[in-house]
Amino acid sequence: MKKFKLISLIFFLLVVGCAGIQQARDDLNNYKQTVSTWTSYKDVEQWFIENFEYDHGRFLLWRNHGISGGLQNPEDLFKTKTGVCTGAAFFVHETLWKINPKYKPRPNYFQFSNARGDDHYVCSFRLDGKLYIMDYGVPRGHRRFGGRGTHGPFDKLSDYKKFVEEHAGQKIESMFYVTLYRGKW
Repeated sequence: MKKFKLISLIFFLLVVGCAGIQQARDDLNNYKQTVSTWTSYKDVEQWFIENFEYDHGRFLLWRNHGISGGLQNPEDLFKTKTGVCTGAAFFVHETLWKINPKYKPRPNYFQFSNARGDDHYVCSFRLDGKLYIMDYGVPRGHRRFGGRGTHGPFDKLSDYKKFVEEHAGQKIESMFYVTLYRGKW
């Protein structure tokens, strides 16, 4: 009887484990299949508008306790449809590269000069020689960084900096492109 229970338990764990692996493969395939049908940054924009919700709980863990979790791989963010600015920026970066490398997407980081040390991540890309910024890593209705959406056209990153400072009502201490090795999480 013990042998039967042990075999049953092993079988159960194998089935559940395999189902989990299959689900992970399905999620990855769903992201890849969906993105393979997208042809423009506007498809990414539409996905964020229809699906993405800012995860305030994740933000608080990250900010108050230093618990990592801000950076998600694109497949996880696509599956959960939630995240914070880092996950959204890197999702945009990876996804725009897949759609059209000529966009030359680049994550950007900026930090305000205030006591709290507020910072934020967005993703820039190029279109017709102009710079655009995709910022979906904020709550719906949030206006602090110029609002949720695609901003531009700008001539250079410093023009976007001025745009954010006007909306935020405070100076940005530093702003720069983030070096990211695609696909390295």
